[in-house]
Amino acid sequence: MRYHLAEFERELIRARTGEGRTRAKARGVRFGRPSKLTAHQRQEALRRLAQGETQADVARTYNVNATTIGRLEAAAPFRGAESEAAGRAAAAQVI
Repeated sequence: MRYHLAEFERELIRARTGEGRTRAKARGVRFGRPSKLTAHQRQEALRRLAQGETQADVARTYNVNATTIGRLEAAAPFRGAESEAAGRAAAAQVI
């Protein structure tokens, strides 16, 4: 009997938690880990990458890991065909 009561209580807790999260989202609360870079720093990092700086150099400037800058670059909106062609040319030089 206790086992079923525990499951029922757990479902009640789950329901209340879900309702609370829904209300918080409606208020505009953001969940998850805070961003290491401000919006301005993200724009600046993307601009520097577009100018040809390496991810490692940009990362060192902002005291973050190069992977953070790589994720930022991967999530950036499509830059157009000229940027894609420049990327292929740069990749060809590395090989």
